[in-house]
Amino acid sequence: MSKLLNLYPVKDSNNVIGLRKLYDICKIQIRSLETLNVTSGMYGHLLQPILLKLLLEDLLLDFNRKQLEKKEGKLVPDSDSDSNNVTFYLPHREVIRKDRPSSQLRIVYDASSHDANSPSLNSCLHIGPNLYPEIFDILLRFRLNALAFTADMKQAFLQIMLNEEDRDVTKFLFSNDPFDESQLPSVYWFTRVLFGPEWLRLPLEFWPESNNEDSPNSPDLEYRKSNDIVQHECIIEERKSLFDISKYSNLEKVLRITTWQKRFIKMLKKSNVLHGPLTSEELSEAERFWKQVEQEKFFPEEKSLKDNKIEKESPLYNYMPYLDENGLIRLGGRLEFCNLSIDEKHPLILPKNSWLTTLIVRREHNKVMHGGTASTLAQVRSNYWIPKGRQLVKKIIRNCFICRKYLAKPIDQLTSPLPSDRII
Repeated sequence: MSKLLNLYPVKDSNNVIGLRKLYDICKIQIRSLETLNVTSGMYGHLLQPILLKLLLEDLLLDFNRKQLEKKEGKLVPDSDSDSNNVTFYLPHREVIRKDRPSSQLRIVYDASSHDANSPSLNSCLHIGPNLYPEIFDILLRFRLNALAFTADMKQAFLQIMLNEEDRDVTKFLFSNDPFDESQLPSVYWFTRVLFGPEWLRLPLEFWPESNNEDSPNSPDLEYRKSNDIVQHECIIEERKSLFDISKYSNLEKVLRITTWQKRFIKMLKKSNVLHGPLTSEELSEAERFWKQVEQEKFFPEEKSLKDNKIEKESPLYNYMPYLDENGLIRLGGRLEFCNLSIDEKHPLILPKNSWLTTLIVRREHNKVMHGGTASTLAQVRSNYWIPKGRQLVKKIIRNCFICRKYLAKPIDQLTSPLPSDRII
């Protein structure tokens, strides 16, 4: 048959790479032969002894020796030749790796091959559930500790015995000495699992465990309440304060400190560094920054409103608030088409208990030359809206040192006692 197929010996291990293509061509040629009194599923097994004769002798003898030592395969007894069990012959081919110090020759068995009208061995076996762990879980466990260990058990699946009634579907033809032309290939079958269970590919924590302890009777089991825990991811964006403004009593000083800090941060980032005295745009940006900080602090739910919709339980519901282009909460109303500025039509809403609001009211109070409650409140409401703002304005005016000085009443002198001669 070697002469019929025009096969030539392999003299160099590098030529073994093209042996698989030659193997496929040989199968096509054998199918056209009518003198072979065998089924089509046996063609590949007849080719194997022929192709093995083309391999290097030292590689083949070393592989046969290792296979017998490991007791992976076994000759089929003559008593089982007439067995009525389902029989399947596994096609196999060689893989040669000269760069490896051990196992330079390895035989690969193909359980997916099948005849034109017959199923393969893989299609008849139960697949079972997918026991592979998720890549995300593996990465999380890998990052738990500072050190990670990986290990590979040598030929783990070949240590599991195969049931004797299942060995008929793992038969294969192999020649102990393919260089002896007078010797026919022998029929072997596998005594151990050649493909291995799926759980052997998983880490040790996923291997099944044998439990030899006696399980208690179901009536004696304790009923325990189970708690369902739902986890969800929540991303909170919070604007951090640069410093504590409650230590300062002057708003202009707070704005100047904030502007200098922002300049220093830009200098560290080396982006648009400004020099010289502070500009009005920088001071306005600093004031807008603190307004955003205080609104996020006292109105966190309202700052996250979408489509300018707010819940009825919110303290700002009656003010019809909305977010402007700078992310600040403004007062709504019916003055949309009025020829006034945006601050007059829709003033910013400031929290009553904020220290920034106190500083702003103090500044507006100074602008009206320490006027009374009505004038100060009117000046504040031209740009801001403070819930219960009148109470806050009265409190600030009452604590204003200059206002207390000018509004103080003169002390009444107590009348001295009457002299004795005026007393009857």
